Amino acid sequence: MAKIGGVWYNKLMVRLILGRAGTGKTARVFQEIAGYVAAGERDLILLVPEQYSHEAERELCRAAGDRLSLSGEVLSFTGLARRVFSRCGGVRPVMDGGGRLLCMALAMEAVGESLTVYQRGRRDPRLLESLVRGVEQLRNAGLGARELGEGAERFPGVLGDKLRDLALLMEAYIAAEDRGAADPADVMERLADRIGDSGVCRGRIWVDGFSDFTALEQRVLRELIRGGAELTVCLTCARSGSMEPFALAEGTARFLRGAAEEYGQPWEEQWLEPEEGGDPLRYFRERLLDFGAGEAPAAGDVLRL
Repeated sequence: MAKIGGVWYNKLMVRLILGRAGTGKTARVFQEIAGYVAAGERDLILLVPEQYSHEAERELCRAAGDRLSLSGEVLSFTGLARRVFSRCGGVRPVMDGGGRLLCMALAMEAVGESLTVYQRGRRDPRLLESLVRGVEQLRNAGLGARELGEGAERFPGVLGDKLRDLALLMEAYIAAEDRGAADPADVMERLADRIGDSGVCRGRIWVDGFSDFTALEQRVLRELIRGGAELTVCLTCARSGSMEPFALAEGTARFLRGAAEEYGQPWEEQWLEPEEGGDPLRYFRERLLDFGAGEAPAAGDVLRL
């Protein structure tokens, strides 16, 4: 057991804090981190989406005080990569859009004669931009040239030809990239490879603000779980059965539970419920997509149809 912010919790490797929006998941995380900061603990990390990192840092500083800078920090996956590479080496500048476009142009030049579908657009900038986006999405999904080649063998015709071309282009693109700066997907791949040796797994990590993760981000989380990090993940889910708006978050919870069981790490779910009363729109919000819901209680004039 561990006492955090005046509350006792089971000490677990993987903990899921689940509940609908507005039930206090983020407030719970801030309370816990503030408790650890007050106790003088170190190596505390709050992992949030890139666009939320600045706001989360301000809110956490307000909750934990000035001592936060000695105990922990707010990071995105990109910031986590910088921290890991600073400890383990492997720091490379990340290419901007122009650099990625140039690498794809070099890849086209290298394998252009072998292409079937994309050969005619070798000098079309719009096609190059589309291919850069496509390759980045495939890599974020954990698919490489080998998987694309296997797919090409399974699907004859135009689809197979496209997959074969993409496999060739991806190999050539990565080869061109290796001679210079890194692609964002390459950063995540190297982060997953090195995070287990970085010492990050010895700390406590909270993850908030995500509904799901890319395949590469999932690899990073799996490595944290395998390394024994104390990992807490907040997800917006509905307790009463599966509902479409929460499908991504529910799938993420299943993935985390499965990873914990695979590596023999204990895990627990903690559900937060909304406070009773004080919110006349609560019934409407919770049952908006429940077409079998009964008649709502009186909500005064707060809702008009």
